[in-house]
Amino acid sequence: MDFSQSWSRAKHTSLANFSFQNETAATRVRSARMARTWIVCIFSVLITLVIFLYPNSRTSSNRLNTTSDDSIFNRTLGFHRNYVLSLPARTDRREKFQVAASFAGFDVEFIDGVLSEDVSSKATPLNWKAENVGPGVLGSWRGHMNVLQKIVNENIQTALIWEDDADFDPALKQQLQKFATGVKALLPSTSSSSSSSPYGRGWDFLWLGHSKLGPSDNQTEFYVLENDQTTPAVRNRYGKWWNHKHSPLEASEDTTRLIFKAGNGGVGMYAYAVTYESARKALVALSVIPRDGAVDVAYRNFCKGAFGIEFACYGPFPTLIGTHRAAGWAERSSDNNVGEKGRWVDEVTADVKFSTMLNLQRLANEDEFVEAQWAGEDGKKELRRVNEPLNGAVGGLRNIDLLSAPPPSWMPSDAR
Repeated sequence: MDFSQSWSRAKHTSLANFSFQNETAATRVRSARMARTWIVCIFSVLITLVIFLYPNSRTSSNRLNTTSDDSIFNRTLGFHRNYVLSLPARTDRREKFQVAASFAGFDVEFIDGVLSEDVSSKATPLNWKAENVGPGVLGSWRGHMNVLQKIVNENIQTALIWEDDADFDPALKQQLQKFATGVKALLPSTSSSSSSSPYGRGWDFLWLGHSKLGPSDNQTEFYVLENDQTTPAVRNRYGKWWNHKHSPLEASEDTTRLIFKAGNGGVGMYAYAVTYESARKALVALSVIPRDGAVDVAYRNFCKGAFGIEFACYGPFPTLIGTHRAAGWAERSSDNNVGEKGRWVDEVTADVKFSTMLNLQRLANEDEFVEAQWAGEDGKKELRRVNEPLNGAVGGLRNIDLLSAPPPSWMPSDAR
């Protein structure tokens, strides 16, 4: 082989090797690019899953994190804010409510309550009749108005407002989901659709915690939730059906909860929800136009249409949220009224079968069960698993002729 042939073959081999090396390098570059592309895709999918599966993360935005009914299971129960009215001095109540809310899985913001003596005489409604109400009622009214003012000032779209002695079932989120289904079924079809709130659109006031609540006489449509095992038996109920003339059979069934338009209003304000629009209405009706009594009485009349401003109220009976009384001297129980002095009272919660407050020790010990506060007909207190799904309750719309129903059994015959 002469020199030229050798050189030609060597050159050809070198070029082939160089080409192979270039192809290998190009393959490596393509592989690296493909790997980076896959990593970016996987990372994007993971971020999307986190956002979708965990809508409970806190946000500074006033908008709901999701438009789904599942937002009831977020840290604000499907509302934009949870406010708890509480006097700064009642650290005992604040601590108890805070820890109870943590076990039920929601966050709260405390709003300072107001003492009556701290309300300026110039800011007191001009027709206020102090002699007709308890000593703390003026401060209570002012505190509730302050919360409404905050909602309007900060453009909060929906808010759940609590009193600091409220109590609730550890499974409150599941209860609220069923309540929301009922409210949306009752709302006009144009209101319940296309809403960012899981509770629908078209309501002004959700009276979730009360001692009395009822519909107007001409109310015919109800959402009936049967086989609700969280409902207190009739014999253990403190709250009353608030319609003096007519009480349907369903209101006296041990495991039935009614959801309805509360055209007759109620009594007691352990917890209630408002919207931005209804907060403005309430400030006009209950503050700008002077009122002369307790705030729950004013809201009752508002729900009844007494103030010339349309105000749509909805709620459950029995109540979903009750009032808790800690063990101790009776005068500790209320900040609005002096009440009975010198008498020791036991711990109790009105109308909440599985009370979070009464089960705090079990929950702190990570017990598997919570206990009902009342014994059943067999003399035993029912136990329920902490994370047990409340699947038994079945709800649906029902037409009920209230006018043909008898008066409630608790109403004295001479007052009917």
